[in-house]
Amino acid sequence: MRATNTLTGMSAAYGGMLSAPILATILVLELARPKAARFSETLIGGLLASSVAFAVYFPIAGATFVGIYTLPSYQYEDWHMLAAIPLGLAAGALALVTVIAIALMKRLTAPLARFPILRPVTGGIVFGLVGVALPLTLFTGTDQLTTVINEGAALGAGLLIAIVVAKILVFAVCEATGFIGGPFLVMLFIGGTAGVTAHVLLPGLPEGLAFTTMFAALPAALVPAPFSLLLIGALTTQIGTLQIAPVAVAVLTAYLAISGSGVLMSLARRQAKAAATPTT
Repeated sequence: MRATNTLTGMSAAYGGMLSAPILATILVLELARPKAARFSETLIGGLLASSVAFAVYFPIAGATFVGIYTLPSYQYEDWHMLAAIPLGLAAGALALVTVIAIALMKRLTAPLARFPILRPVTGGIVFGLVGVALPLTLFTGTDQLTTVINEGAALGAGLLIAIVVAKILVFAVCEATGFIGGPFLVMLFIGGTAGVTAHVLLPGLPEGLAFTTMFAALPAALVPAPFSLLLIGALTTQIGTLQIAPVAVAVLTAYLAISGSGVLMSLARRQAKAAATPTT
């Protein structure tokens, strides 16, 4: 009962923020994977709790994730399925780079662990300086991603690449220096910006295709919830039913390349071994 209530509470917490109550429940079920009878209990309890949370949240906030990003419409073509594979691999590679950057930054800042004031101050200075130079790296990235979509061509591929690299850097710095916050929205921003960058570099690649595939595929490389992330991509962009098929290919490609292949677990074991090794 305690485990079921915990998962139900998680569904309620996400029920208000995400696009629909069913999405919050599916996300929790994919991550927790409850067995047998507990699955049905969690499904019913999660749907009820997330629906109530949504009913409370929506009248106050007045908006959800549904359709928050407006992308140019495009017609589905068969080659989009093939294009989704390298886009998924690119998203997986960026996810891996982000994980490695966080591990390296934690190692670099480890000597500052003895100084509980100096460590966050150092992180704040780095974050602030990068934010002054590249304001689109600030905050969660939800609102900033709208600017990237609307002004991507004007910003240019070089600046977009710099924003992606800087966002990974400041995220790693914040994770290593004690800042509070989760990785989910940050990952969505990195993936979405990388997708717009791919469109700017390859104009023949539809922006809606490039954005949505990498937007959903980058977190999918690290989180075993492909169906939830596919729904998030579909609901936030409203790109169309046929256009979702390449997104599914990219999501599965990214997951199989990083988490499914064991690369992520191998890195985790290596990091744990390095942390357990006494320093001289």
